[in-house]
Order: sequence, then structure tokens, then C-alpha cells
Amino acid sequence: MHGRHFLLLILLFCQAAIAGQPADTLGAIKKSGSITIAHPETAPPFSFMQGSEPVGYSIDLCQEVVDSIAAQLGLDKINIKWRSASTLEGLRLVADGVVDMDCGITTITLTRQEQVDFSNEIFVAAGGVLVLSESGIGGLVSLADRKVAVMHGTTTQKRLEKALGRKHITAKLVPITNTDDGMQALDSGKADAFAADRMVLVAKVAGSKDPTRYTLLTEMFSADPYALVLPRGDAGFRLAVNRALSDIYRGPALDQIFPRWFGPNAKPSELLKTMYILNSYQD
Repeated sequence: MHGRHFLLLILLFCQAAIAGQPADTLGAIKKSGSITIAHPETAPPFSFMQGSEPVGYSIDLCQEVVDSIAAQLGLDKINIKWRSASTLEGLRLVADGVVDMDCGITTITLTRQEQVDFSNEIFVAAGGVLVLSESGIGGLVSLADRKVAVMHGTTTQKRLEKALGRKHITAKLVPITNTDDGMQALDSGKADAFAADRMVLVAKVAGSKDPTRYTLLTEMFSADPYALVLPRGDAGFRLAVNRALSDIYRGPALDQIFPRWFGPNAKPSELLKTMYILNSYQD
């Protein structure tokens, strides 16, 4: 083999080895002293804008996680660079290495795990349907031949389609991009119902000018585990995030975060309590 060809093979081998190495997110964070996090802007009470800053249940958890990672790395502080993105955009940004983490209302699925990793669960959401009180819609069966607004390409859309299919209910799904669009579609008559996470819908109604105008159907069509979106294959970063979440679930921080966003008298459901316990791993 000619020396020139041999050197070319060595170069290609080294490039392949480098390309196959997992990301070192912790190393990059320690070097730069900063972390970039994607988040949705219109998903209260999980992640939404208050002035120019993101706030919410998921945002508080992420801030606690970042503080924990700073301590784990021996840093005084890690600067957070927030970047607004929808759920689907956040997944893409993490997969492409543009951001280090996505913090919002992303549901864990096996298909998504082909592109990204997830932290331990941060919430278990139930799919709900919001209608106008005067509509006369009383359950999923009443959605037959009605228009239902739902965020396009999300697990909510897929779960709703399956739930309606099992009951042989034919409804027209109206694609929207965020929860503000869903409320606008409902208010304007472009949609007869708006399907989303129940807690998001509760927050939207509570923040409206006339909450009595809306009715949240008692019937639920899904249960979705939310988690933070992380780079695929970076075990060290995932462990650091999960260590932080375990500490949060065992400590006093959660007792302050939960009522701050779900109401002063709100208590986690039994399902959510179980999730917190199961994800409170010991070191």
C-alpha cells in the first residue's frame, strides 16, 4: 500500500472514531460556564413568558437542576441561555446539538428516543378537552362531526386520534401551533373544542377574562409522562440531571415549586406522588 493511501485510511479512521464519540455536555458547560436551554413560550403553568423571562413549573425545575449541576462541577454558577421553541422544535434543537436541554412539556416516546434521551419524569399529564359552556358538548362522544383544535405533530394529537378511533368517533382535527392558537380557535368558532394537557387548559381558563365561559370535560383520553429532553448517548450529563431531580423530589424545593404554579392549596395527585417517589433514587 502506498504511503499516501495509508495516511488517508488513518485519517478516515480517526474521523470516524471522533464522530462516534458521545457528546461531553458537562465538559462544555464547565469550560464555558453556561448552558443553553430551549423552552415553550405559551404552555402555562409549565413554561411561559413573564415579561422577557421564562417562568413556570418546568422552568423552576430546570433552574434547580442547573444549580445542582454547578455544584456537581464545582462551579459557583452556571449562566442559562434561554431559547424559545415549540415542543417539536425543542426536540430538533437538542438532537442537532444546538441547545443542551429542552425544558417544557415534552412527552417521552420510544420513537423520540431514537434521536434524543430523556431525564427521569418531571410530570404525568392527562389529556383533556376544553369546550365553550354553551356548546352542549358533554364528552368525547359529543365530538362526532365537530372540529377539535390540537397541536399538530404532538403526542396529544396521536393519543386523541386513537381515543376517538376506539370509540368510532369521527371528528375533524384543526392543527394549531401553540395553546394561544387553541384558545383563539375555540373563542372564534374555528374549533368546537380544544384538546391539550388538562393542567395547561386549567391555567388557560384561570387566566381568561371570563372563566365561566369554558367547561373542561371530565373525560380524559391519555396519560403522558413529561421529561427534560437531553442529548442522546451522553450518560454523564443524563446522570447529573437525574441526580439533581432525585434531590429535588426528596428535598423541600418541590414543596415550594408545586403550589407556586398549580395553586396555593394544590397537592400532587396520587399518581404524581408515586412518580416522585419512584424517581427519588439514592446516591
